[in-house]
Amino acid sequence: MPNAPDEEPLFRTFAAKDLDYADARARAAATIGRFREWVLRSGPHRCYAKLSFRDPADSGDARSPVLYLWLHQVQFHPEERLFSATFFEVPKALREWHRVGQRLAFEAEGVFDWYVDESGLMHGGFTLRVVRDRLSGAAQADFDARVGARAWAPLEP
Repeated sequence: MPNAPDEEPLFRTFAAKDLDYADARARAAATIGRFREWVLRSGPHRCYAKLSFRDPADSGDARSPVLYLWLHQVQFHPEERLFSATFFEVPKALREWHRVGQRLAFEAEGVFDWYVDESGLMHGGFTLRVVRDRLSGAAQADFDARVGARAWAPLEP
């Protein structure tokens, strides 16, 4: 669920050595073909991609923070072999370069995570599941409401 245009996105912080998060990232990468199939499929579902961003003014400093943002309205362009998606929220730190409603093209390798919302049934969302699994029962219900999940599809091997 998008924030108000002037509101900052909700961020979670993870340690670079967080094994659960690293595993989630690996699972997302390993299933990018499945995501592409969802994106190309017609029907009542919405596709989201999580991408990483750095402040372009940081001149490549490895210590500068990396922000991970979800973009929506994902499309796949077979002739270019590229995805594209639209920003629905942009933190202040990136507003000089990106804006809500802007469409961005990216390669499959740039997808940090993905999920498909099939009328509240969530597919993928590997990093979302890590966050959710670390919450208490009541907080999980709040989290589900925030992301629009009524149920989480079982993960395929």
